[in-house]
Amino acid sequence: AALCASVSVLLLLLLALLLPAAVGLAVVSSVVVSGLPVGSPASFALLGTDLAQPGGVQCSYAAASGMFLAAGTVNSATGAECNVPSAAGAGSYTLTLLYGNVAASNYFEPVVVVLYGPSAFSLVGLYPAGGPAGGGTTVTLTGAGFADFGAGQLCCSFAGAHCSSAATLLAVDEADPTTTRLSCVLPSGAAGSSTAVEITLNGAVPSAPLSSSGLQFAHYAAPTVTSFTPDSGDASGGFVITLTGSGFDGLMLLLGGGATEHVRLKIGESIGTVAPSFLSATVAIFTAPDGAAGAPSIVAIALNGQDFEAASDGGGGVPTFSFTGYHPPKLTSAAFSNDLGTLVLSFDAQPTDRASMAGVASCARLLSADSVAALVGASNINDTKVSTRPTC
Repeated sequence: AALCASVSVLLLLLLALLLPAAVGLAVVSSVVVSGLPVGSPASFALLGTDLAQPGGVQCSYAAASGMFLAAGTVNSATGAECNVPSAAGAGSYTLTLLYGNVAASNYFEPVVVVLYGPSAFSLVGLYPAGGPAGGGTTVTLTGAGFADFGAGQLCCSFAGAHCSSAATLLAVDEADPTTTRLSCVLPSGAAGSSTAVEITLNGAVPSAPLSSSGLQFAHYAAPTVTSFTPDSGDASGGFVITLTGSGFDGLMLLLGGGATEHVRLKIGESIGTVAPSFLSATVAIFTAPDGAAGAPSIVAIALNGQDFEAASDGGGGVPTFSFTGYHPPKLTSAAFSNDLGTLVLSFDAQPTDRASMAGVASCARLLSADSVAALVGASNINDTKVSTRPTC
């Protein structure tokens, strides 16, 4: 028995020598910025606890292609930095602090970082392509490979400046999952001029790569609306309204006639969905959107579809428009009840004589034909397909 106990102790000591245990209580919990350019002079900042251990520290970058070592620095008990290994190419790596041949622990998940090259992302489009010279236009940029590696990293570059405006990564459109999108706010610019727009994934490093799209954002003088006719109309919309003023062709002069397609009319909270049927520097003719009767509405025009300029009579007064009557109900949501036995349709808030509106139109005016067919169902009576279509 004594011999067996001695052998067991020796085996335990041998295993302790062969298997590196985690260093004391050193724990790496997170990385501040999770992505850097390949060969970047910047470093990954790690956060954790009890990182100040005896001896030096190295950083291990492990991937399927192999492992790379780089110099590390412990700044405090809760912070350390890891240089980017010069030999490591683009890809994802598991980053570990090494004290001698012993690795620091992680809380739950390993720290994963990304090294990327100039080809990792590309910029192909922006909308709108222009805005008022005073700035403040929010543009949506589209492309591939956009990623947010930490606060202040995803940036828009204007006129060659490395990081002019922090960008916001937008949700991926399920209909086009390969395209990535972000938004940022454009600065002011001289009317008639254009600003080059690019992006970077690392706003903290001036040497980090920028995209090379060649896209330009046009700055135009804000238009003015001085009058419009008529000044009232049916809330169902569809009538012609003519605006007079100046600068209506500001974006068209910079981008060509196609820019007319982006010009929009706004009356109160209702924004038209079609371009003007006629547009010149001083006249714009629209088909009015529907609206809500009640308080007088402000009339405005946007050359880029989103930055609206309200009408003004030039003397400090604001001419207004009045809707009369009711507009068709607008479906705002559709959801089944908790018991799945009822389809609950919600409509926009509008004072209405509901009694005379109930049951006046087929649900197909609010839902697609396929949706109506699926909800109604059908039965075969003497080989004849019969269905009862409800009204809304």
